Amino acid sequence: MLELSPAQAKFVVKATKRYNAAPGAVRSGKTIAASVCFAEKCTQQLAGEVVAIARNPVSAYLNIFAPLMRADLFGSFAGTVSYTPGARFGKVCGKRVWVFGSSDIRSADRLKGLTASAIIVDELTTIDKMMFEQAMLRMSLPESQLWATTNPAGPSHWAKLTLIDRAAELDAYVQDFQLTDNPVLPDDIIAAYHREHSGSDYERNILGRWANAEGCVYRMFSRERHVVDIVPAVKRWIAVGIDWGLSDATHALLIGAGSDGRLYVVAEWVYDGLVSSRDLDSRAIAAELVDDWLMGIPVPGAGFRGISARYNTELMFVTGHDAKGLRNSLRTNMGIMAHAADSSHGSARTGIDTVSKLFNTDQLMVHSSCRQLISDLEQYAWDPHGQDVPAHAHSHGPDALRYGITRTRQHWDRLLAVPLLSAPMPPDSQPYEATFSEYAMPLGSWRR
Repeated sequence: MLELSPAQAKFVVKATKRYNAAPGAVRSGKTIAASVCFAEKCTQQLAGEVVAIARNPVSAYLNIFAPLMRADLFGSFAGTVSYTPGARFGKVCGKRVWVFGSSDIRSADRLKGLTASAIIVDELTTIDKMMFEQAMLRMSLPESQLWATTNPAGPSHWAKLTLIDRAAELDAYVQDFQLTDNPVLPDDIIAAYHREHSGSDYERNILGRWANAEGCVYRMFSRERHVVDIVPAVKRWIAVGIDWGLSDATHALLIGAGSDGRLYVVAEWVYDGLVSSRDLDSRAIAAELVDDWLMGIPVPGAGFRGISARYNTELMFVTGHDAKGLRNSLRTNMGIMAHAADSSHGSARTGIDTVSKLFNTDQLMVHSSCRQLISDLEQYAWDPHGQDVPAHAHSHGPDALRYGITRTRQHWDRLLAVPLLSAPMPPDSQPYEATFSEYAMPLGSWRR
């Protein structure tokens, strides 16, 4: 019969909150601990449904139902558990258990309308955030409880920010599990795990830490070093860097040079047409950026709001090379001379090197309100299948930052406390005034 380790027993006793999470190393015993809690709940008289959520039905079988079916662990109780991989529901102690996979954003719709008394989630970091949020909405009974297990992911993963870090305010119990918490894992296997793994895989799966991915582009970036709550007076507004997506997210960043000789990302604007209830075309995005977003930003040290971008000869709008439609809308409808970032071979690496040098010398800071950018910077990684090319995931914020920084270097370098004189200048870094004729037109045609 099952003999719980001290860590497992502690979890079973204390995991009685509305939300209960067991993050930790692989093979650390967290799944059995959560299974005991879930099984005990299923023995009670419940008013709502019982739900199991995993990445796919096979994962649900292997990690949720199969352990409960082991007579050597759960004795006669194992005979009350059944599930066929791929089926819509299984059985635990006579209770129907609805099984939901969660591999994409559409999975959340399948939970709608359901009222849950008990939910168990396998490998929380592998399921979609909207699926978890929908599961939270299904817990509308006083008796509703959820148990989740997971191996850690990056420090900005939604599971950490949404649940793990908010345990106190959410009525949640969180307990970390280590390899040594598994009572049946031999010492020589534990030692082998430590020898066989390295990098972020070792930190996450063996040490159970929330660590940045291997190959993170900006590994020097740190919330402790580079994220600030207060921005000093801005000596000069430098750029609005924009990564524009027609069928993807659009991310804009306002960058200024502080009076302390550093660059600051002061604010961000994010629009994702895939999840937003609004449908914005390039003209609407241009208007919202200029008239709403920029005009609503508090000016550091000034005591008022609003950065006027119209006819501003200092603030440069820089977009990705493929955002011609947005540049045209900014020029034609808003009177803004937007410029394309360099797209020549090697330009991305040159820009990344420049941003890296700024982070390394603590001369580029990010305001804490730029939550999406901070999350992207921590997860932005090199493509494991490419040659010195970043992966597309989490690229919108970093790309907008790179565009705004590299295209305007001739303006900000001399304002730094320690100019980056040794860094190579991007090939398209002409003085701003030299490109004025690119969009020269009668003043009247710039008006909306």
